[in-house]
Amino acid sequence: MLASIAAQCAELGMTRYLLDSPLNVRELDVDLRENQLAGQFPSEWAPVATSFLTEVLAGTATVDVV
Repeated sequence: MLASIAAQCAELGMTRYLLDSPLNVRELDVDLRENQLAGQFPSEWAPVATSFLTEVLAGTATVDVV
């Protein structure tokens, strides 16, 4: 499910939706990217550009948590 949402966000260039998600969703973003890099991204999942996930994950480092 997250891959489908991430793919839609990627198409629209909407990094903030994933970036502003709860921590457990951001951790799943990390898992998605790691699966892609390891060649283990299931073909039945919606494709998500690795560059998009990298951009989202790079943004998580700059968000202040209150």
